[in-house]
Amino acid sequence: MSRSTEDKQTRLAAVPLFAGADRKAMRNLVEAVEEVTVSGGTTLINQGGFPAEFSVIVTGSARVEVNGTDVATLGPDDVIGELAFLARTAASATVTATSDCELLVIRYGRLEKILDGDPGFVRQLTEALARRLLATNEMLS
Repeated sequence: MSRSTEDKQTRLAAVPLFAGADRKAMRNLVEAVEEVTVSGGTTLINQGGFPAEFSVIVTGSARVEVNGTDVATLGPDDVIGELAFLARTAASATVTATSDCELLVIRYGRLEKILDGDPGFVRQLTEALARRLLATNEMLS
């Protein structure tokens, strides 16, 4: 897959969670991501488990299940595993690739270093997650 720095930056900037990242945060994110390819059927996160990374889907799709029930389908630019990391809790769902997927993966240890050194980015992430939660609550109402 071996994407250029510019392509990684474009991909990450398209993710609502990172869209407001300033140049420093984006540079650090681009340096932290690893490119990973997984086959369809691969479990990316297990409900109740503690994932060591989160991923951005570049190509492909994944199914989200809660207690064995399908609740969502994810595709390009969707993020997997960020809530478990930020809340420091077990994953609330199982996510399984439904096709071959190219992912940009950030290990939690690398993300922690980015967040520790950039309080402004922490605020941006918090605001993006709050907007996403509000939108989800509106859909459910």
